[in-house]
Order: sequence, then C-alpha cells, then structure tokens
Amino acid sequence: MITLKPLLLLFLLSFLSLSSSAAPGGGYASPVVVAAAQLRMMAPQVWVNGEVVSRANSAIPMEMSGRLLWVADMGTRADAGELLARIDTTLLQQQLEEQQAIVVREEARLEFLEQEVQRLNSLVNQRNVSQSALEQTIADRAVARGDLVVAKLRVEQAIERLKRSEIRAPYSGVVSEQLLQVGEWADSGKPILRLVDIGNKEISAWVTAQMLPFIHQGDHLTVDSAGKKWQAEVSSIVPVASRLSRLYELRLSIAKSDGRVGETVRVAVPTAQPQQQLSVPRDALVLRRDGRFVFRVIGGDKAERVAVTTGVAMGEFIQVSGSLESGDQIIINGGERLRPGQSVKVINPTGAAQ
Repeated sequence: MITLKPLLLLFLLSFLSLSSSAAPGGGYASPVVVAAAQLRMMAPQVWVNGEVVSRANSAIPMEMSGRLLWVADMGTRADAGELLARIDTTLLQQQLEEQQAIVVREEARLEFLEQEVQRLNSLVNQRNVSQSALEQTIADRAVARGDLVVAKLRVEQAIERLKRSEIRAPYSGVVSEQLLQVGEWADSGKPILRLVDIGNKEISAWVTAQMLPFIHQGDHLTVDSAGKKWQAEVSSIVPVASRLSRLYELRLSIAKSDGRVGETVRVAVPTAQPQQQLSVPRDALVLRRDGRFVFRVIGGDKAERVAVTTGVAMGEFIQVSGSLESGDQIIINGGERLRPGQSVKVINPTGAAQ
C-alpha cells in the first residue's frame, strides 16, 4: 500500500487540474480567443499587378572616349564615390603634360616682358627709346598675361578630363549589368554599366481610369508578395496614362525589409468609395458544407453559431451580414471544432474591446 500512495496522489492532482476547466453545467470548456465585431469603413477591392522597383536605377555613361581597361563585375556592391570603370589615359596624360609645358613657357614670356617694360620705361625717361616702343611692350605684356591665364585653364581642363576617364558610383548600389567589356571602345556619353540602389525602393503598379477617383496620395494599400502581406503608402499618382496600355501608374513607399527589386507583387486597389460595414477578422469564419458561420460567445461561456454572408474584404477583416451586432464577442481562434452551445473559456477577455 505504501507504494500506491504516490500514484494515488498523482491521480488526484490530475483530476483537480482537469476539474478547474470544467463547465458549470457539465463537460469541459474549450479555450478560445475572441475579438469584437466592429463597424469599419470598407470598400470593394481588386488586385492589380505591381513590381518592386529601385528609385535609383541608372545606366552610367563614360564621360570621355577611350579603350576600357577595367569594369566592375556584375553583382559588385559599390559605395557612393567608389570606382566602377576606367579607360586608357595615355593620351590624356600626354595632353596634360603638354599644357603644363605651355604654362611654363607663358610664365617665362610674361616675366621677360615685365622686365622689358621696366627697362624701356627708364630709357624713355632718358629719351633713348621712343614712347611707342614702350607702349608696344606694355601691350605685349597684357597679351602674355591673358595667354598665361588661358594656359592655366587648359591645364585644369586636362586634369578634369583625366578625372572623368574614370566612372565613380554616384550613389551606393549594385552593378546589375555590364554594357561594355574590357578592351572595347567607350564613346563619350555611352553607358558602360547599370547601377541599382537595392535599398532605396518602391512599388510601381498600374490602374485603370475608373479606379483613380478612389485612390489618394497617403492612402495605405495592401500588398501581397507570395502570400506575405503588408501595408504600403501611396506616395505618388501619375495622372498621365501610358500611351500603350492606357493605364495610370501608382508609386507606393515601402520599407527596406519589404520586397526585393524586380519582385512581382499584387496590390489591393479600391473600386468604390468606402462605406461603414460590420466586419470580423477573417480567422473567425468557419466554413461548412451548409454555409459560412461564426461563433459568438454568449453568457460569458457559451458558443453560439451564427450563419453569415460575407462581402468586402480588406486586409485581415471581412464584411459579414447576419444576426450580429457591433461589439459581439466573436471567436477567432479555437472555433474550428466547436459545436453550437458548447462551453468555452475566453483566454483573452480584453479581446472584446479590440
């Protein structure tokens, strides 16, 4: 008998634990999660196709002509200012050295004329040189000063051409395409590669003219990407239709973590003005062969099955019509196996106020 006491104690504890969830009228109360049926502004929606695009997607050109010596590989991640490509600079370097030599020559010429003006000025005072000779030298000195300024500017231009023999990233991004290869001739203004900022992105979607009156800048629309849904804000509406499709473009702002550039998505777009409708979470619907139902908690601990007709769906909520009122506690979790009149235990009593 001594060995049976621990087993008996364990049995009694288990019995007491099960009894704590027993319903007052017999049977056991099923734990459920509830939410309140609420009146919400809802509108019918249709899904339109969209795409995640980069706000910075540029074909980067070479500013100087020349033979390509190096181009960044596809997939290269570059920070703003980082080298992407360069051309052969032999001729450009020689042009710079030539212009620098011209500057030296013009400086020597100007220095000579400065001294010559001083010498002739003293000779004019002694009446050993004509005034016209002095004036001619002064004019030559002015021309030499201008020539020196021009020569120095040409040196700066040669230095700038050398700088522009390289392509540097105008913003941080990824090289998505090489348009020219090493060894090919790059013409000035011809794109060399494509740089895409994959962090600065948005959604581009196209809608018909009939949808435009119901979309406004600042609206939040539901986006679906392979079953993952999130909200995106309408950042701009282009009021000019495409000449080919006659559709209008929407741009929606998204977070860095939402979607990838080039990814196809769907956007839920309203097709009418929103109206106040009684709605419940989608999870509350129970589908049976004989119709669609929700379970409502009555008396604090009983499940009542209510037949409903569904309507407009927006996000996680769906319009329902039936014997329901705003504020009713609707079971959203745990109702799949319930029977009408079954005892329940609400495990989130604050859910009724949500």
